[in-house]
Amino acid sequence: MATFEEKVETLTGIKIASTGSVPTQGELTQFLQDAVFEVVNRIITINPKEISKFTATTTSHSHIAKTGKILSIVREHNSTTILRSCTPIAANERGQALDKESLYYRTMYNPAYYELDGNIHIIPAASATGDNDLIVTQVTYDTGVAFGDVVPDNFPNEYNYLVVLYASCKSLQAQLHSIEGNLPSNIDTEVLAIPPVYTAPNDIILPPPPPGVDIDFNSVPSIGTFITPSFSATAPTYTPPIMSVPDWSDTNTWISTEEDSEMSSARVQEIQAKIGEYSAKIQGAQAKFTKEQSEYQNELQKYANEVQKESARVSSSLQDFQAQVGKAIQEYQSETGYDLSKYQSEIQSATSKFQSDLTNSKSTFDSEMAKVNSNNQNIMAKYNADQQNYISKINKISKEYELVINRFNLLKQQYDEAFSIMAPRQQQQQQQQARR
Repeated sequence: MATFEEKVETLTGIKIASTGSVPTQGELTQFLQDAVFEVVNRIITINPKEISKFTATTTSHSHIAKTGKILSIVREHNSTTILRSCTPIAANERGQALDKESLYYRTMYNPAYYELDGNIHIIPAASATGDNDLIVTQVTYDTGVAFGDVVPDNFPNEYNYLVVLYASCKSLQAQLHSIEGNLPSNIDTEVLAIPPVYTAPNDIILPPPPPGVDIDFNSVPSIGTFITPSFSATAPTYTPPIMSVPDWSDTNTWISTEEDSEMSSARVQEIQAKIGEYSAKIQGAQAKFTKEQSEYQNELQKYANEVQKESARVSSSLQDFQAQVGKAIQEYQSETGYDLSKYQSEIQSATSKFQSDLTNSKSTFDSEMAKVNSNNQNIMAKYNADQQNYISKINKISKEYELVINRFNLLKQQYDEAFSIMAPRQQQQQQQQARR
């Protein structure tokens, strides 16, 4: 026959292990032990005639521990075949029951029993000599039942399925609490990177002409000063809507405490609606951020183009400057016969340095701008992945929770209906009227 663990796994769809599962084998054992108490007590309350199916008889020379509802207490009367029924008395009357002068005095012909400190005692006291034992038949719960067992001790097979149903419901409740702890944290706020500030090279400084040389540079145009383009766009920030943790605990209350499957189903539907609303808000925030990100990238590109354009303009003016300076020097040399090759070389060196600084500034800017674009692409990639992962997890957990709820409600209904069928006709009619 299948063990309790195998039966519970079949009903719940939960794979139970010694560790790492919810519930564990140890927790299932506790559920089974709780089930024995629950099932036995409900059955004998509904139908007291069934009590004998859950009892065990114990014999003692002194006293016997109380385990459950008492069916029979008798005392041997100097013989194993002569059994005197014991009637109950209050524990504070035990002294009177021993007093021969008292009206409450008890003999072997009319013995009494009382309960004290969790034990059952009789008067006259049981004795190890002369066949005067105490014999108690009472409800005895199998406190040692475990996940690997097939049926509890002192328990009829006909009611064994109720123990399985109870333990299955408790296992599903444990699953519900476990699912709550798997909810993902809210999505982080994302901010796109800002562009680098272009650092223009210092203005060119021409060397002074040799002493006595007076070259007319009036016709030489000045080198255009690099005008750094401005960038005023603000990097967009993605602020995701905050989703409050679904009120699973309220649902669990309706399941565990109120035992109302209809209300628990309604709460699950409400949570599903909230998750749907949150998903819609996420999509709205995502669309807004994507639009702002696209606009921001356009502004970044415009900024980069303006820097490129300004660099080209200054570089062109430098070339024009070099050409005009060279022309003025050549004219002066032709008119005066002065050798200005050294001076011309110094000018060439200064302009070359400026061109190199201009090129380096542009190269540095392009490199930093590439990093900004790469970072923004990474941010957007992470953002999109986080969005999809978050929504996927929420939907997955919600569906899993709903599945467990439905399984729980089904098994709980079967469990409760079994006890309804056991109830006497009059009690069934009262229960049906109460539901109306």
